Amino acid sequence: GFICYAANAVQLRDPELRSTLAWSTFQQSMIFNNLESAMQYRRSCLGRGHGTPNIVTLDQLTMLTSMGVAKYLSPNGAPASLGQMPITSTAQYKKLVQFHQSFNNFYVKKDDPGYGGLWAEVSDLWQRMRKAKQEREAFMEEIKYFQEQMDEIEKEEGP
Repeated sequence: GFICYAANAVQLRDPELRSTLAWSTFQQSMIFNNLESAMQYRRSCLGRGHGTPNIVTLDQLTMLTSMGVAKYLSPNGAPASLGQMPITSTAQYKKLVQFHQSFNNFYVKKDDPGYGGLWAEVSDLWQRMRKAKQEREAFMEEIKYFQEQMDEIEKEEGP
């Protein structure tokens, strides 16, 4: 079960530092005998709608963070974590980064100071489409004008 708060387990030469340095460092972190007791306490708190502080267990040198990630020391002494991986560690994120890099390598021209080859082409195409639309509208106005002129001539000549 519960042993003590981590700040109280720290042995300092100056006892005054416990209430300042130790508590500000460890805050509400708790020490439990074993992981099973720590998990039981965590489930009980979460079931009542309360969060938990970081919890350290002595049996497996495990720390349950307040977010629910279990951190422990692996056999070679390197820290390891269990729980949700950061998004940057997922296979999907790595594939997205790889696609983005290959997309840029394929479409971005190294000598282009702007957005790159594809974007320059898209921008140029967009500008040409807008110009063509304006020219078409002007041409349609001319056709409309000539159609009106022809209608006037037909009226004057009669059937």
